[in-house]
Amino acid sequence: MSRWKRILPWTAAAQEFLWPPGPVRRKRWLKIALAILVLFVAHAVLTAWMAAETARTADRFVERWGPLDPAAYRPPPIDDSMNKARAVRAAAELLVLPDKIRFDTADRDLIERVVADNALALTVLDTAANRPASNWELRYERGADMSAAPLMRILQLARLNVAAGRHALEDGRVDEVVVTLRRSADIAASLESEPVPIIQLVRLALTRASADLLRSTLATVDLTGEQLKVLQSTLPGLNSRRSIQQALVVEATAYDGLFTGRGEFPDVAWPVPWMRQPILRAIARPYLLAEERLWLEEMERQILTLDSPRHTRAQPSPRPPLQAWDLIVREIVDPNLSSLIDRTDLAESRDQLMRVAIAVERYRIETGRAPGSLTDLLPAYLSSLTDPWTGREFHYETDGKTWRIRGDADKTAIHNARIDDPVLDWSKPPANE
Repeated sequence: MSRWKRILPWTAAAQEFLWPPGPVRRKRWLKIALAILVLFVAHAVLTAWMAAETARTADRFVERWGPLDPAAYRPPPIDDSMNKARAVRAAAELLVLPDKIRFDTADRDLIERVVADNALALTVLDTAANRPASNWELRYERGADMSAAPLMRILQLARLNVAAGRHALEDGRVDEVVVTLRRSADIAASLESEPVPIIQLVRLALTRASADLLRSTLATVDLTGEQLKVLQSTLPGLNSRRSIQQALVVEATAYDGLFTGRGEFPDVAWPVPWMRQPILRAIARPYLLAEERLWLEEMERQILTLDSPRHTRAQPSPRPPLQAWDLIVREIVDPNLSSLIDRTDLAESRDQLMRVAIAVERYRIETGRAPGSLTDLLPAYLSSLTDPWTGREFHYETDGKTWRIRGDADKTAIHNARIDDPVLDWSKPPANE
């Protein structure tokens, strides 16, 4: 023992404290037992109190937004022959692309070769057009460890398709441009029903690229009335805000399982390593309950923000500051949630503006003259002219032959969303411009 005392001096002090000689031993052990009992009772009381507080927050969340179960939000099963996602996935898996290909490159010959090499993928994508619904068959029951659709392949497929459309537009092959825009709509529609934030962000990016191609098409060529009707039928629904809101509900629900211990998440990047250890989780139960409540409150605040259009939305309440000990919430709360909301609002305004621009061009083609004001489009061409961003009509200018229509989103939001061109300015310039 003397040897251990020399190597680890603290062992002697520990032994003397835990096993003192004589009658002192019993008293000390009684004190230790009493201290352990007090800690146990304090832990139980604190856990019960935090559980009640968290339960109230969870009940409020469930009452308004739905159950805290990611599997409950999975789209319903769809027969393979009716599933749009199946066709998009098959087309994406057929892609054959050079390494680090950039579809915005000025090398036209390279892009034309790539488009030709992937003609089969685009042909398969055409089969998605008449399929009525979509389900990517993701494992929602895994919560925070849920796998995602093959997003990089889908992005590459969408970029390839838009590149093919731009070259068709430059060559004057208008019918092919319309087909391209229809394909873009099908890719975006295949993602629409999946309430996962990253999937919805990809969908917004795809619809923005498609809108940019459509804007160039309207400005460059005169489409027929029938072609414009086809494009109207492919426009995204005015539900970008609702789709993102539902995705945030699922995000809140998925990560709530980390705090409560519901489900297994073997592949998820845990905010702190000890969360994997059941014993440590039991000891830290009051802390985890407090973090769960804070997480649900923060997510509910963001979800509620998207419950109304931008122009009717009250100034959001300031976000409560996270404390130094809120390690878990600090790690998993997306610091760019405000950016996500700005992107969503911009998309909603853009989608409505796209509808109005096509209606203006249809009116011009069918009557031979651009509408004198946007109200001329009611009710034959449109049912609403309201910009969701402002609650007013879009800015509109015309000389009878040419026209320009633009949205009124503020530059601060565009900067926060980190989007150089949100596609909020459309025009039909003179033919020689």
